[in-house]
Amino acid sequence: MSRLHVVALMFCTVLGAFTAVAADSREVELTKARVEFWKCWDTGDAKCMANMVTDDFVQFSAQATFLDKAAFLAELKSGKYSKISNRNLDDVVDPRVRFYGASAIVTYSAPRLASGVTGSLDGATPRTRITEVWAKVDGKGWRVAQFQVTVPAGGDTTLPRK
Repeated sequence: MSRLHVVALMFCTVLGAFTAVAADSREVELTKARVEFWKCWDTGDAKCMANMVTDDFVQFSAQATFLDKAAFLAELKSGKYSKISNRNLDDVVDPRVRFYGASAIVTYSAPRLASGVTGSLDGATPRTRITEVWAKVDGKGWRVAQFQVTVPAGGDTTLPRK
């Protein structure tokens, strides 16, 4: 193998390692932002949440309604949304994070127990599908630009507080 091939191979190895580290750092930053987002959600803190969403934020709710930032924050503050029991987000199923430059799309499903149901979750537990679109905003870090909730067919579309 010629020296040129060895140098080219070393360059590709270093470049590949650098790319992997860069992707990892984005995922670490995004995970921290997502934990903060769900903390704001769980506490109903509209002021905190206002800093976690973009100015042009939109939500498509489980009731198929469109909410802009002001309407979303008002509903959050009113206590409309359910509390979450796991801010670490390790109870979600099929999580996928895809980065596109300074944007990320996060998709997953989460357990949805009917009101008053107790016990453990299993494969038959209905799961709500969630899509989060994040944008890395200059000087502000990761912010949610769009949020959509899809409830299973025949599922309860109310969002009771637990």
